[in-house]
Amino acid sequence: MDAVSFGVAVLFLRSVRAREMRGGNTADRRLLAEIRDGLRFVAGDPCLRTLTAFSVMSNVALVGYQSIQVVFLARNLGAGAGQAGAVLALAGAGGLCGAVLAGRVATRFGTARGFLLCEAFAAPMLLLGPIRQLRDLPGPPPEPASPRVKRLRVTGRAGEPPVMTGPGDGTPAVPRRGEPQV
Repeated sequence: MDAVSFGVAVLFLRSVRAREMRGGNTADRRLLAEIRDGLRFVAGDPCLRTLTAFSVMSNVALVGYQSIQVVFLARNLGAGAGQAGAVLALAGAGGLCGAVLAGRVATRFGTARGFLLCEAFAAPMLLLGPIRQLRDLPGPPPEPASPRVKRLRVTGRAGEPPVMTGPGDGTPAVPRRGEPQV
């Protein structure tokens, strides 16, 4: 499958017929000066400053979320490799659909309202995984055990009353009827 996708990429790259213009003398450009000019421009515009701060925070949060998403899908939800791949592929397809619709949304609602509308719709979608996990939670938590008894195990043979044994040593925590107490 990878070989096919690489072949398709090569075909598309070969179909590009535009030639790039050679840049000017790269010695004339100073990278740090260009970065400083860009930062000064962003810092001078309150709208760009706000959008940049939001972009930084949301990208940091999304990278953290995406870095544990596969682990969460596999461990907590029991998803296999195919299911986890399908979830990630659907998320990518959603991103492509959003890119296609972005121009129409901006034209209809304006860029600021369209941005807020998309964020208001997309952010709750991140909660779908944890909501799925809530469905599997049992009822109310059990009462805590006595501090003297760490854990009990119930065993027994068919036709006999069950025996509760103590913490791994096999001695009955509650003796059977007729047995001496230790």
